Amino acid sequence: MEHNPLAGKGNLLLLQHQPLIGPLLRQAAMPLGCKISIANDSRQFFSQYHESLLNPFSIFGSLPFDGIILDLVNAFQKSLEVLRELREWFPSPPPIIGLCPPSIVCHPEVLKGKGIDTLFAFPAREKTLQEQLRDFLLKSGVARQAHKLDLQKGKSEDLPVVNLKTLGLFRELAVMQSFPLEELLQSFFDEMGSFISRLIGLYERGNIEECERLIISIRSLGGTLGASQLAQTARLMEFSIKAGEGEKIGQWLPYLIEEFLTLRELLEGALPASEKIPLLN
Repeated sequence: MEHNPLAGKGNLLLLQHQPLIGPLLRQAAMPLGCKISIANDSRQFFSQYHESLLNPFSIFGSLPFDGIILDLVNAFQKSLEVLRELREWFPSPPPIIGLCPPSIVCHPEVLKGKGIDTLFAFPAREKTLQEQLRDFLLKSGVARQAHKLDLQKGKSEDLPVVNLKTLGLFRELAVMQSFPLEELLQSFFDEMGSFISRLIGLYERGNIEECERLIISIRSLGGTLGASQLAQTARLMEFSIKAGEGEKIGQWLPYLIEEFLTLRELLEGALPASEKIPLLN
């Protein structure tokens, strides 16, 4: 029997906008031992992707994905919007495959800068699809380990301390409404400092359920202001709790505090010296 080096090692997530795409890809992938999960809209897509992150060590639930396939044939802009959201919320997604008409495959510069790693011509014969999938799996090395969520690779160091675009929008809004930006930042520091202080106390008392509620608030507040690193760390803490690993909160807390300190140092120049507040009051 011929040895298949790919057998059972590929796990891909497909976002399709027409129900015929999934069965065709699954049929082409079957001889390769490659599994394709199907999402019919953005809600299903993010639900399945999120679930895969809750299972970093393949203990339960769905397996981590080795790649993502986006249907650019039937809903070009919609798929690109999903990809934009994916990269905004998850800084290190697996390789992205774009299913697109042969005319675009011949002119890949059309998608330059969109975050797509590989283009597959579609529609195509089953044999052609199988060859494209085989090439992708071999080139990517089906490195499932590279996409597992762990403390080192899950860190948020590759994100900006603060999203300058979001901060710029707040500045414009403050000017339009004659609302001092300093008051907004003051309120943010007050509330976030209080959240982090309470989180430390709750964790020390072993109240993981209340920790989760507070972490969601920290993620939401950080995301609203554009505090990218802080929001991502809170998101990963939330993932740890949902994965039944609430004890990892203690490992994330130093990062959360450090990111709050860094953010505060970066933004406190916008506050008058008389209004500076103590950290974690």
